[in-house]
Amino acid sequence: MGRLKNLIEFLKSDAYRYIGNSSVLSRIMLYIKSAGYNYSCKMRFVKYCNDGKLTKILFPIAYLRYRRAMIRYGISIPYKTEIGYGLYIGHFGGIVINSECKIGNNVNISQGVTIGQAGENGNKQCPVIEDCVYIGPKATIVGGVTIHEHASIGANSFVNKNVDSHTTVGGVPAKVISYKGSVDYIHNIYFKHQTE
Repeated sequence: MGRLKNLIEFLKSDAYRYIGNSSVLSRIMLYIKSAGYNYSCKMRFVKYCNDGKLTKILFPIAYLRYRRAMIRYGISIPYKTEIGYGLYIGHFGGIVINSECKIGNNVNISQGVTIGQAGENGNKQCPVIEDCVYIGPKATIVGGVTIHEHASIGANSFVNKNVDSHTTVGGVPAKVISYKGSVDYIHNIYFKHQTE
C-alpha cells in the first residue's frame, strides 16, 4: 500500500505544478488536455508496475501505453530515470533524457531538451539536475555535471560544466548571464505531503 500511496503522491505533485491544484477532477482534466502530464502519468505508472510482484501482471499493458505516448508526444524519458516530485513538461516534442540522469523536485523541462551521457575512455557520466531548475527549449546538458538548485538554463544552450545555484546560463558553451536563476520560471512549487 505504501508504494501505491507514493505513486499517487507523484501524480498529485506533477498535476500541482501545472495548475496549482491536485484534486482528482483536476488530474483527470489535465491527463486529457496536457501531453506533458499525460506522459508523466504513464511513465510513473509503468515504473510502479515494474517494481512490485502483483503489479508485474499489469506491466506489459502499462509499458505498451507508455511506449505509445513516447512515440506520440516525441518524449523519451525512460521510466527507470530517477525523477523527484513535481515534474513539469512545458511543451511536448524532441525531449531525450538518458536513464542514468538524476532529476530533482520541481524541475521544468521544455521542448527539444537533451540531457545525456558524455565522457572519455569509458568514463561516461550523466548530469544531476537538482531541485527547482528550469531547462529552456532546445538546451543540451551532457556529462557528469551538476545543475544546482534554482538554476536556469537558457534556450539553445550547451552545458558541459557545473551550474551554480541561483544563476542563469546561456550560449554555446553556456556561460553565466545573470544571477536571477529560475525564480521567474518555476511556479506552483510542490512540497512533499502538502496535499494530505
